[in-house]
Amino acid sequence: MPFQLNRLYHPLTAQPFSITPDYREMAPCAPLRPYICCFWGADAFHSPWEEERQVPGLVTPDTCMDVILSLNFSRNTVEDTFCGINDASFASFSAPTPDQTTTFAIRFYAWSVILFSDEDMGHSLNYHGESGAYFSRLKRDLFWLLMDTETLEDRAKITEKYLLGRIRPSMENADVMNALYAMISSKGGQDIRSIAEGLALSSRQLERIFKQQVGVSPKKMSDMIRYQLLWQEMISSPCMDMADAALKYGYFDQAHLINDFRKYHTMAPAEALKFAGRK
Repeated sequence: MPFQLNRLYHPLTAQPFSITPDYREMAPCAPLRPYICCFWGADAFHSPWEEERQVPGLVTPDTCMDVILSLNFSRNTVEDTFCGINDASFASFSAPTPDQTTTFAIRFYAWSVILFSDEDMGHSLNYHGESGAYFSRLKRDLFWLLMDTETLEDRAKITEKYLLGRIRPSMENADVMNALYAMISSKGGQDIRSIAEGLALSSRQLERIFKQQVGVSPKKMSDMIRYQLLWQEMISSPCMDMADAALKYGYFDQAHLINDFRKYHTMAPAEALKFAGRK
């Protein structure tokens, strides 16, 4: 039975309430939920030269990795991108095009990509490139199947069947998953050395395994999990007291919390909540 970290931890984007014709999230089927955070993409085809598509979005570290397929129905082509785990925010936007296109993407939890990919995650930090470097067959196998679809639900259903046939549960590493459980349970507050000792590993051994399986060091992953858990609580309790939160999440003081949050989110908590677009 797979680890069920998804029941404890579900990372959020910078605008978790935003649903547009170009972006909607969809939960995967139950067997894939421990591995896939969501499918996302457009509900409809993009009309040629849509001006609004030039508005940039903010992509914040979400401890996930994405395979993004840009389907061009005018040319019967697909562009594929694999976005490895990111440790910094960046702006993202789609350039206008005269063609009829749409986007479909798979958002993996960072620790589950290894179960589907052809390579380890040793060089995936901040990677943005063709998916073939990690998924040699995905573009070829899904291309014509997805080109015959019209809705996000259709594309998700086809992709679910494909992923269920590709998953390799034996690649799941118990030490990594137990370490992640400790990070999530402690809100990123448990010392990495103590986590390693609890697994009968040295800190160096744990770091090597994390780089191969997840793409980042245990310390960096723990820091990003703390940021994500803080962001999730801010979204669910927008009036939370920051001084209390600093104590709860192991920061020296409120200023330390705000500075650390700004490092990942590019803006202070109050600005982030306004940008999130909660109604």
